[in-house]
Order: sequence, then structure tokens, then C-alpha cells
Amino acid sequence: MIGTVSQIVYSTVLAFNLNWKLSLIALCVVPPQVAIILISRKYRLHNAKMIRETSALTGGFLAETVRSMRIVFAYVIEGFVARRFKFLTRKWKTIYKDMLSIEVTVAFIQCKILIRIRSYGS
Repeated sequence: MIGTVSQIVYSTVLAFNLNWKLSLIALCVVPPQVAIILISRKYRLHNAKMIRETSALTGGFLAETVRSMRIVFAYVIEGFVARRFKFLTRKWKTIYKDMLSIEVTVAFIQCKILIRIRSYGS
């Protein structure tokens, strides 16, 4: 900000130093420009606020639409998901039964080993 103000001051001094009549004519345009900027600022801020509100409403509507599409998609693939879940649970049941039979076998072998160790110790 300070750099911008100093540049404006330096350029104004330089312009008056080169040709004061042309500089006065150029500076006559500045007050109407400032007035136009200040007046249009109010409208630009109002328009920016309206754009933000519209964007928020549109974003909410789009998010709701995407969620509803996901729900519809979930209903469409419900049968596939159910079949896949049954397949996976059957697979897990098989794996669990295999693991259980291996654990029972290992426990039985460990019991036999402990019985033999105790029988040799007595």
C-alpha cells in the first residue's frame, strides 16, 4: 500500500515537472473516476454476495442430488452386494472351519506330548 501511494506521488510530481498544463487536464479526470469506483463498489459487493448465495444453494442442491444418486445406485446393486456378501461369508466360514480343525489338531498333539512327558517323568 505504501509503495503504491509513493508511486502515485512520484508520478504526479514528475508529470507536473514535465508539463503542468497536461498534468492538470489528466488530474481533472481523477475525481469522477474515484466517484464511479465508489458507487460501483456498492453494486459489486451486492452482486458478489448474491453470487455467493447462489453458489451455496447450487452446491447444496448438487450435493443432495449426488447423495440421492448414491442411494438409487445402492438399491440397484443391492442384489449384487448381497450375493457378494454371501459368497464372502461362505468363504470365511470355510476358512474358519479349516483354522478350527488345525487348532484342534495342534491342541490334541500338544496334549499328547504333555501326557508323554508326564508319564516319562514319573
